Amino acid sequence: RLSDFTPRRSRNVTQDLALKNVLGQPSWTIMSSDVKLSVTRAGGQVAPVVFDRCERKIEPYSVAPWHDEQVSADLPRLLKVLRGDFFCMPFGIDEKPYRGEQHPLHGETANQSWSFVSHDKTRLVKVFRRTLSPIPLMSCSSPGFYI
Repeated sequence: RLSDFTPRRSRNVTQDLALKNVLGQPSWTIMSSDVKLSVTRAGGQVAPVVFDRCERKIEPYSVAPWHDEQVSADLPRLLKVLRGDFFCMPFGIDEKPYRGEQHPLHGETANQSWSFVSHDKTRLVKVFRRTLSPIPLMSCSSPGFYI
């Protein structure tokens, strides 16, 4: 339930390093004093996200209404997990190879499994890795997060 998914006041970025089922997907949960979010193992999709702005809860991202339903095996993994935001590289889909490369819908970053790498007490660094250079995702000094 999204109502259970609320940021709690803390000076540090915290996270639950154990994968837990969040709205139908194995996910890592990360929070600061202003933001709480989950990142799925499948494709690194970010949602639910709750911003706590002056005691007002803002939930800007959606989760597909079929998140708790059995879906067709033919549905691409990206669409089975569909929620919030995710990193697309390369964007789109290749109908035929271009310069010897052919990628799935929205690229490997949106379709393959992600893994947790590391963190420190004030931010998540080298958070999730596929084939990209890891970058900070969340910082205590900012009321947002970065993909």
